[in-house]
Amino acid sequence: YSDWLAWILQGMSGAAEILPLFALDDEVTTELLGPVESIHREEWSEHGRTDIEVRFGERGLLLIEVKVQNTGDELLEQLKRYALRVAREHVERRLLVLLGRGAPAWSIEPFTFTDWQTLCQRLRRYANRVKKTDLLRAAAILIFCGAVEQNLFGLSERPDRFCAMPTVD
Repeated sequence: YSDWLAWILQGMSGAAEILPLFALDDEVTTELLGPVESIHREEWSEHGRTDIEVRFGERGLLLIEVKVQNTGDELLEQLKRYALRVAREHVERRLLVLLGRGAPAWSIEPFTFTDWQTLCQRLRRYANRVKKTDLLRAAAILIFCGAVEQNLFGLSERPDRFCAMPTVD
């Protein structure tokens, strides 16, 4: 899912489209960061391998840690290492996101938690906005949402397994 999500983010114009996906879209940050300079996958350092890094030059860094399993206590140490790494970056804004299935019981600061269901809802709204200018891209985003919803939430095309209310939600 990280590769696909990174591809989706690469097609966005900048902070104004990316940050709302993770509820990080305050006006000051969005204006400061502006366009994306690069998006990297699986960046290695002495602190571990990060999933997605969105770089806005010296203006900022958005690090997204992607989890498809329920988050456990072992994740806390990993996130602490990543937070230490990002703290050493020479950027004006540092934004850290944990994307997962269930919010951990412990505080994850400076990470902001976003669940997959919320991300899919926001991506579906985004796809609806871009369908007029890029129909194939919008379709690919909806396919991503469908894959996440089927594989992570157990929604299926089979009527005996289909759960209408979670889909509507």
